[in-house]
Amino acid sequence: MEEVKQKNKPLVDLLLDGADELVKKAKKPFIRKKLKRAFESAVDSAEEKKVDAEIKIQDLRKELVKDPEKAEKLLNDIIEQKTIIERADKTIGIVNNEKEAWFE
Repeated sequence: MEEVKQKNKPLVDLLLDGADELVKKAKKPFIRKKLKRAFESAVDSAEEKKVDAEIKIQDLRKELVKDPEKAEKLLNDIIEQKTIIERADKTIGIVNNEKEAWFE
């Protein structure tokens, strides 16, 4: 009977039911180390995207000075890169908050 109830539960409920078990397992050193690495990797990836976008912005600005006729396209490209930076900043904040929640 319990198995039938489990099959009919929404996926979110099943995940939340398993969250308590995951938190218990996360207290084990190996799991903690793996989770920390995953959080650090996510932050590193977002920071790489930021740096790449900042470099691209510098290149676009140089190109804008050289060829003002392409101003509209180049400005749109700069805006796109700034959006990437903003998303990366948000991602870093979210990952750091999540990391704190797991390891407080």
